[in-house]
Amino acid sequence: MKAAVELSGSYPDVASTVATAFGTMRTHYAACIAKAQEAGEIEGDAYADSLGAYFCAVIEGMVTPGGADLSRATLLNIGFTSLAAIPVTELGRERLGTGDGDWS
Repeated sequence: MKAAVELSGSYPDVASTVATAFGTMRTHYAACIAKAQEAGEIEGDAYADSLGAYFCAVIEGMVTPGGADLSRATLLNIGFTSLAAIPVTELGRERLGTGDGDWS
């Protein structure tokens, strides 16, 4: 994805492909968030589309530190910090199993 984004400035077809891929991922994440909202696991007033775009950015952004041999603990902390952006309900926390112990 990083190479495709870099090439997209010079190649309109690549830019179109990158935009389509981003849109597909965003739509998928937004649909998952909307489904969790319907199940009562995420607050209903959260903006699913915005959160979907946010997670695309976070996941793609983690490629760099992930490739830099950062520790698993550091990568988990980045992931958990990003998850804090989702307004998870108590029901959602139960279903996530966050009380089941250490996730490391």
